[in-house]
Amino acid sequence: MIHTYFGETIRFEIKYKNRTSIGITVDSFRNIEIQAPKETPDDRVVQIIEVNWDLIQQKLKEMKDRLLGPQEKVYEYSDSFLYLGNTYPIQILQDINITQEHVVFKDLG
Repeated sequence: MIHTYFGETIRFEIKYKNRTSIGITVDSFRNIEIQAPKETPDDRVVQIIEVNWDLIQQKLKEMKDRLLGPQEKVYEYSDSFLYLGNTYPIQILQDINITQEHVVFKDLG
């Protein structure tokens, strides 16, 4: 089924099952599945989709970002870095004598 709301269109599949509530699932391939109790009218399903429209769009964006794979993180001087449960402040040092990039963790405690 296809539905357009506020100029955006989504395609979804409705599966009627023995259940008491309506569930919305967005899988890793950005397929939307609506699980609804048997005898639920289509217009009620569409109403639930419209109420949860922003959440559905957010999940679709998250799944799109996941499909792109991990993105390279660029750290700035004031950032912190989480490593093995500890947070370390980042200090970027430039030294012409260093021939290879490397990381040093110093215990602050």
